[in-house]
Amino acid sequence: MDYRPFEINLTCLEGLEIVHCLFKVHAYAVVSIVGDSSSRQQTPVGKYFGDKPTWNFPMRFCLEESKLRQNQLVLMVQLRYSRIFGGDKTIAEVHIPFKKLLDNCGDNIWDTQFGVHQVIMTPSIKPPRGYLYFSYKFGEKIVNWDGSEGF
Repeated sequence: MDYRPFEINLTCLEGLEIVHCLFKVHAYAVVSIVGDSSSRQQTPVGKYFGDKPTWNFPMRFCLEESKLRQNQLVLMVQLRYSRIFGGDKTIAEVHIPFKKLLDNCGDNIWDTQFGVHQVIMTPSIKPPRGYLYFSYKFGEKIVNWDGSEGF
């Protein structure tokens, strides 16, 4: 099968006040690919600059080329925060079809692109607002890659 490397760097979350009991929460992001059950990576807890959690955390994935071209893969970023009791909580999500990201590159598929996407809030925080900032790029297609060696 043919695969294409994909790199994403989650920069920061802006315009979404994340406060719990008068304290800023320990926000982090979980990135996965809908359509590929084996993909899941997580940022460390963000540092705060003003009211923005900032990660500046790069991640790499390898996407199946045919699923990418047929619009069968979706980038999902869950914005979560750590809680002492009761486990971690998802506060917002971002869903972006990979085909949209690929098409946005045009002829510059290997150049770093910059993106901003509005977050989808969970019902517990209203009104919906906030933006996730990130950069991304696709690598050259790997023909007949079996996944046994790195990319």
